[in-house]
Amino acid sequence: MSVVVPFPTRRGHDPWLKKPQIAAYFDVSERTIERWTRNGMPCFRPNPGRVVRYRASECESWLAGSTA
Repeated sequence: MSVVVPFPTRRGHDPWLKKPQIAAYFDVSERTIERWTRNGMPCFRPNPGRVVRYRASECESWLAGSTA
């Protein structure tokens, strides 16, 4: 069993998270994150083939307005 550790936040700072980190943040699998991404969850991909990054606040907003 894994333990989710909250990310320390600074006022006005929303770090970019990798797929394993955002999956841990929402306590879901990485496959769920992949599915949500295909369904429109906001993410940043600097170049094709590069690691996709997520901002937790943007993903929370998307999930609140989505039926993922």
